[in-house]
Formats: sequence, structure tokens, C-alpha cells
Amino acid sequence: MNKPVDPTPPQADTVNRSRRFLRRFYIWSLWLLILIFWEPLLELMLHGLDIVIEFLELGVEDLLEMAFHLEGHAAQMFTAWTGLAAFTALAVFGYLWASRFIRARFRSWSYCRFRLMEWLRENWLPLTLLTSAYLATQFFF
Repeated sequence: MNKPVDPTPPQADTVNRSRRFLRRFYIWSLWLLILIFWEPLLELMLHGLDIVIEFLELGVEDLLEMAFHLEGHAAQMFTAWTGLAAFTALAVFGYLWASRFIRARFRSWSYCRFRLMEWLRENWLPLTLLTSAYLATQFFF
């Protein structure tokens, strides 16, 4: 009886393994860079967010001045109070979403511990290298 021929060549598994390895390597390298340079990255992200918010405020203020014939100060006050209300609502929504997400993911501590141990068994080497590199940068710089 003839055996069915496997359509994938034997090199495909090796290629997939090397791609998985490279993908994991890139992800862990990115985490290492984020861990080492977290403070300048955070400052850069917050500065970019500040620029975007200022740009939106200017647009809204100009729109209020032109469409509703408000004075500059009145448009600024309306934008400031509306922005505060929007930020407060966003913060409350974010808190509620995060608490629901955490409760849903970690319903039981035993399941959470099992998943953590499983993840640590798979990723102990990159985690060790990441921690060692971080400690070395903290010690030498």
C-alpha cells in the first residue's frame, strides 16, 4: 500500500522554528530596550501626547470662536472645562475596564499561578538575560 505524501517539505519545520525564534528574539529585544530606556521613552511619549492635545485644543478653540462668535477667553474656558470632564470620564472608564479585565483574567489564584509557572518554564532564559542586562545597566550607568 502506498503511503500518502506529506505536502510540506521537511525544511518547512526548520524554517518555522527559526521564524518563531527570530520573532521571540525581536520581542525580547524590544522589551529589553523598553526596560533600559523606559524613562526617556516615557518622557517622549508624554511630550507627544501633550503636543497632540494642544493641537486639538487650538482647533476646537478656533472652531468655537468662528462658529459661535465667542471671545478667545470664553473659548479657552469652554475647552478647558470640557477637556477636564472628558479626562475624568476617560479615567473612570479606564479604571472600570481595568478592574473588570483583571477580575475576568484572574478569577482564581490557582489558575493564575499555574499559568505563571507555565510561562516561566517556557521563558526562563530570556527573562534571566533581560534581568541580568537591566541590573548590569543599573550598576554600570
